[in-house]
Amino acid sequence: MKIPPQKDVWKLAALVLLVAGFLAAGHFLGLGERFTLEDIRAGVERTGGWQYAAFTGLYLLAGLLPFPTVLLSTASGALWGPYLGTLMTVVSATLAACIPFFLSRALGRGMTAKLIDRNSTAHRCDRFAGRNGFASVLTLRLIPVVPWDLVNYLSGLCSIRFRDYLLGSLIGTLPASFTYNLIGASLGKPVDKIQIAAVTAAVIVLAVFLFVRRRKSAAANRSAAASNPEPQA
Repeated sequence: MKIPPQKDVWKLAALVLLVAGFLAAGHFLGLGERFTLEDIRAGVERTGGWQYAAFTGLYLLAGLLPFPTVLLSTASGALWGPYLGTLMTVVSATLAACIPFFLSRALGRGMTAKLIDRNSTAHRCDRFAGRNGFASVLTLRLIPVVPWDLVNYLSGLCSIRFRDYLLGSLIGTLPASFTYNLIGASLGKPVDKIQIAAVTAAVIVLAVFLFVRRRKSAAANRSAAASNPEPQA
């Protein structure tokens, strides 16, 4: 059995220490209890013309530190209404999700890939995730009980391509983002459940369309490669 290079071991150890540090910092600062919806809304408003940048910056921090992003999404709706607020939330959340993905890909993928190759079941799962990255990420994003941060880091550790991760996160974030933004924009008023259902249905239809299209494209590429083998020297 080959021993993993020392560099990969140290990089994985650095990733573990970083994540532990982020969790400890969030717990020490008490971010989950220190801020309220009104605190976030008022703080972003005070930045004046920098409101969009300030909100995105908060989401980028939330991509690393344990912070209830539900408050950010709801505050976005209170600030800009359900539609512009949803746009801001989806863009900011997707950008924030890229940070842990690249961290785990850069520091942990090398060691993880070597460990995966030693186990046939893990290897098959990793290949499946790589071939179905968009569907895998999208499905996990749409399941409310799956921790957001867990998906971010695990996606970077396995063979999911970044473009699949990005698109799956972007679309998978829409239903929950719209729901929380609608709540924020409707504080003190009944929430329009029909709008939530309509947006969720539209996201599902879009996701199915993109999934089928990508599968057809992949099948066509495999067929073309099989019918035109490379000439042997």
